[in-house]
Order: sequence, then C-alpha cells, then structure tokens
Amino acid sequence: ISGLQENSIYEFKVAAVNAAGQGPWSAPSDPIKCSPAKCAPKITSDLSLRDMTIVAGHDLSITVPFVATPQPKAHWSINGYEVSSDSRVTFEISSHDARFYNKKAKRTDTGTYNIQLTNTEGSDQASCKVNVVDRPSPPQKPIDAYDITPETCTLSWRPPADDGGANITNYIVEKLDVASGIWTKACSFVRGLHYEVMGLEPNKKYSFRIRAENQYGTSDAMEIDEHITAKFPFTVPDPPGKPKAMAESITAVNLQWERPYSDGGSKIQGYKVEYREASEATWVAGHGSVIKSQTYTVAGLVTGNTYEFQIKATNAAGDSRPSMPSGSFELKAKANPPGPPGTPYATKVGKAYVDLKWSLPIFDGGSKITGYIIEGRESGSSWYRLNDYNVTDLYFTAINLTTNSDYEFRVSAVNAVGKSEPSLGSNLIKVQEIADGCLPEFVRGLHNCSVGLGKRLYLETEVSGKPKPGYRWLRNGREVTEQAGRVKFEEKKKDQSSLFIMIIEEIWEIDDGEYSCQAFNSMGYVSTSCRVKVGAPPRIEYIPSELHLPEGDNTKIKVKWSGDMPFTVNIFRNGEEVVDNARFKMTLFDEFLIIFMRDITKEDAGKYTVRVSNQSGSTEESFMIYISGLPGAPIGPLEVSEITSHTCKLDWNIPDFDGGSKITHYVVERRDIRHNEWIVIASFCKSTSFAVQGLTEGQEYLFRILAANVNGNGPPLDGVNPIRAKPPHDPP
Repeated sequence: ISGLQENSIYEFKVAAVNAAGQGPWSAPSDPIKCSPAKCAPKITSDLSLRDMTIVAGHDLSITVPFVATPQPKAHWSINGYEVSSDSRVTFEISSHDARFYNKKAKRTDTGTYNIQLTNTEGSDQASCKVNVVDRPSPPQKPIDAYDITPETCTLSWRPPADDGGANITNYIVEKLDVASGIWTKACSFVRGLHYEVMGLEPNKKYSFRIRAENQYGTSDAMEIDEHITAKFPFTVPDPPGKPKAMAESITAVNLQWERPYSDGGSKIQGYKVEYREASEATWVAGHGSVIKSQTYTVAGLVTGNTYEFQIKATNAAGDSRPSMPSGSFELKAKANPPGPPGTPYATKVGKAYVDLKWSLPIFDGGSKITGYIIEGRESGSSWYRLNDYNVTDLYFTAINLTTNSDYEFRVSAVNAVGKSEPSLGSNLIKVQEIADGCLPEFVRGLHNCSVGLGKRLYLETEVSGKPKPGYRWLRNGREVTEQAGRVKFEEKKKDQSSLFIMIIEEIWEIDDGEYSCQAFNSMGYVSTSCRVKVGAPPRIEYIPSELHLPEGDNTKIKVKWSGDMPFTVNIFRNGEEVVDNARFKMTLFDEFLIIFMRDITKEDAGKYTVRVSNQSGSTEESFMIYISGLPGAPIGPLEVSEITSHTCKLDWNIPDFDGGSKITHYVVERRDIRHNEWIVIASFCKSTSFAVQGLTEGQEYLFRILAANVNGNGPPLDGVNPIRAKPPHDPP
C-alpha cells in the first residue's frame, strides 16, 4: 500500500469481490503505525578514501553518511581515546549522517579518527587519518661547535622531534656577538644538519641559535649551551726550561734546555734561541729556522762580553712565552790546548821525501798557535816524530824516507797551554818519484741535502789528479761499504777528471749524518763533505676523491697527512694556485688542513690539487669538485583524470634540467581554493603519476608538482584550472 504518511497510524479492512459484486467488509485490523523497518547502522561511505591534511588553525569537518533505524548514537575517538565535545570540538547527528567539527585544529589533533554508530539493532564503525600540519618544533640539542679557529667553526645539531607534518626545507643559523649583544643571520638556507661558519673575529666570544623551517613556517630557536671563543682549540706551549750555558769556545756558547711542561695541545714544531748582551734590553735571534733538538750552539759572540740567553717553544698556535733567562754568562778568554789541525795531505812526492800540507785548527784554545808537531809511520809500524823543532808554517817536508814504502802522517798543534790531539792520519802515501804528478782536486764537491725516509740518495763528486785518484766514502768518520741491492759505488771517467758516485737505494734512519768522499793518489788526498738529513717526507693519508656540492652552499673539506713538521701547503684549482679570499679559507693544523668554501658558485668546480712539502720532499694528490643546483620545473601539462568524490589521478613529465644531479623524487601539493596554503600530500613520489585521496566532495582544488634532487626542491609545475571533487556521473 503506497501513499501513506510516515509516522501516521492506520487501520485496514478487506472485502471479497466476484462476478456478482463486492461482498461485505471484514472487521477492521488493529491500529498500525506507518514507520521504517528496524535495521542496524550501515555507514555508506568509505572513510579511508577521505584521509585528509589540514593546516593548523583551520577548521576540520568530517561528515559520515549512514542508514539506520532507529537513529543510532555516535561515539568519536582519536588514536583509541574517546573525544568529548568542548568549546573547540562539537558533534552533530541526524537520521542520515553524523558530523565531527573542530573549529581550530592543532598539530596535536593529528591521528586516526574513528566513529562508532550504535542502535538497538547493532553497530558499525569506520576510520580515517587526519594529519594536521604546522611549523616544526625547534631543532634538538645538543648544538655542537667544533673545529674552532680564529675565523671559522663548524656547527652541528639534531633535527626537530616534530617536523610539523612536512619535510624540513632548511635551517636558519644566527650568531650573536656576545660583546655587542646583537644577533645576525649567518645563513638563511642551510640544507643539512651542519654549517661551516666563516667570518668570525679572532678571540671574540660568540653564541649561535638554529631554527628549522618547513613550508608552513619557522620554528622557535634552539641556542647553543655555551659561548665559544674564536681561537684555536689549542694554545701556545708553556715556556721551555731555563737554558744551561756552557762555553764551547771563546766565541761560542752551547745551550741545553728541557721541554715545556705542556705543548698546548699541539705538537712542538721546534725552538727559537734568543740572546742579548747584559747591558742591552733587546733580544736578538740566535739562528734562522726553528731548532728541532733541545741543544744549540750560538756562535759569533765576542770574547770578554757577558750574555744572557732565553728559549721559546713553537707549535701551530705560535711561540710560547720565553723561558727564564740563563743568567749572565761571560765568555772568558781562558786558554786551553788547541783543537786538532786539518788532516795532512801530500802536495808533492819524491824519491825519498813527501811535501805535506794541512789546515789550521778550528779552535786555537784561546791562545796563539806556536807551532806544529809532525809524526809519520810506515805502514804497520809505530808513530815517530819527524821534526826536531815546532813548525810554525802549515807545510812541512818529510825527508829520509824509504823509497817505495807506504807512509801515513799526522799533525798536532801547540799553544802556550799544551799540545792538541793529533789530526786524522793521512791516507797511505807511496814514496816514489812521479813525473808531473799532482794532488787530487775536487772540480765539484758535495752539498748538504735532505732526503725522505725510504727514498733514494744520490751523491756525486768530480775529481781531477795525476796519477788517477782512488776514492773512499765515509759516514760520520767511518768508511761506508757496498751492500748488495741497497748501497753501491760508481766511477765514471771523463777526459780530465773522474766522477765518484754513491747511491743508497733506500734511505734508513741510521743513514742520517755527515758524508765525506776522500780522493787520493800517490801525491796525497783531499776530502769533500756534506750533511745528509734523513727526514719523513709528507704523505697524504686522506683526501676525498670527488665532491658534489650544491650551488650557494657552504662546505668544509679536510685533508690529512703525515711526515716531519713544519709543512708548506699549496692548493691549485685547474693548475692555478688558490689563495685565501672572502669565500675560500685554508686553516693549517699540525697534520691536517681544513678548507672552508662559502657561497659556492659554478666557477668553484674543477680539479683541486693539494701539494704538501717539507724539508724531506713533497707530495700531491687531487680531487674533483662538481657543482650542482636545483632541478627545473617538471614539464606540463599537469593532467588531472579519474575524478571522483574523494580521489583523482595526476600525471606530468620529467624536467628538462636536473640541476646537474639526478632527480630523486617529486613532491605533490594541493590547495583548497578557499585557502592560501599549499599542503604536501606526497613528499617522496618516485614516478611521474600520483593517485590523490582524501578530497572532500564538492570542494575545488588546485595541484602542483616539484622535482627534487640532493640539493632540494626546484620550482613547481602548477595546474591551470581547479577541479571539483564529485561523483564521475551526474544524476539524471
């Protein structure tokens, strides 16, 4: 029976009809109320398709359609906890839908929303996810400051505990000059969790604070716990010990001292010796480069004068305060026996004589040399004196020698105090008549050199003489012998001379010392010497192979090496030396280098070569820097298809320009045309299409797509026209 009015009460009666007509009516039925049949609640929309993102401060409305008789009761919960209405949240229910309304959403309202509808016939429930996005919370502690120098430092921090529901786009770094109390921005767009601060002023105190930023705003600041001082993390050494002075000659003083108690946190690179006359106020440097050992002889002083001495230790931070002065030290002219004369050599050899010559002693003992005593011996016999009276000249003829015998000679110097130690003995000299013979003479002698540990040493001299000279090599006064595979001697003949060569294929620490080459013939011998310093040449232990740096960013590059200090470091870009400037700063530590690069540009790309040198050698290695930027916008059109009440599909094309770095993903954003904020609905989309969910039926939306690489997000591709969320088919 149709046409009845809902909730009205009716009675019904029935009459039979045949060919003769209608019979009498039956008795009336009982009163019947016209109302729907009872049924359990049934939610008629899939809430999971309506997961939504809301900007904090905006209203939040969830409408759930249903069918149920009698009308059910609604129970709302968020993340499993029941929600009660208050001044901000209200509930409404009618015979066909239930509504949740929040007039001002907060970040803490994010969660899974569940509705349960219940009546006498049963119940039904459904859920949807709501993400309320907001500005992020502050970065987390600790904020660390390290690699501090007088002009730079490095900051690091932890990301916010809450990113606000959207990716952190950047951090803002501010610095405070403690003395002035003024905060200034160091950088407004830091992509990572560290930042290389440049442009500090030496010895000033600074504080720093960090803010995180996403597309919805900037967080509150998080400040570093303690101020930092712009200076090296180490200091100059403590002063060395008080030097002990001892006369080495009447014009030279030997000094010895103890190491500083503390090296200041950096290796001691050496020492500096200063002296002054007792009557003067100004200290004078006693040498050129720094001294490696803890002893040094100051020469060239004036006999009879009184001097004071002091020592400074040096490390990477600079010179220490001077040690306590040595106290007054007078260079007295008290005489001692002289030092030994130079080794005698033959200037002429005859049938029964040898003409000898020698050089003055290095030290006369503070008393005039009055003469020399010459001694000789045949090979294998004892020494005997050749002169009855002291010889005052630097030459002497030994006579009455045995023809064809081999003789050795030595000389002692004499002053008023006594006789010196004898000189070194000459080489064996054969006594015989030689026509036109001449003593060996070095055309080219030896020169001081440094050689790296494990490297090759090559010493060469050129000698003339008649008859042709022989040779021998000495190290620290002892003869050097050949060692198979490591030490060898070579002799090369020229027209009027010979080349004497010593090669050590692999230098060891014990090879350090004074080297001499003695050339000799029957006329005598000569010697040339040099100092060979065995040191550890630099060796680069760590250097990056290549770096991909974003344009406009700051970076820090560390290079480590080993070897003997001090070092000289040069950096080249594409073959041209790079010097410090406003954007490029090098800070040299004991055994590593930090390169700071600021506001990187495309011109900074190229091949960088680091060359490290010390007295023992040099080494260099290279790395590449590639500069990349943000990608371009994806290529349109941004196509929207398969539109329903709560979903749609987006399609686009890859950008023409990837910024020099591979596209890693796309960011999809939407905007309700009633609001100004763009909301991220996909932060890491790997393909060029995306299925959008969570639209509200009847609302109009705009979409845009951003391409991203390791440097960040590029400009967006915007949709041209808004779309309305509605069923795919209109009612007839």
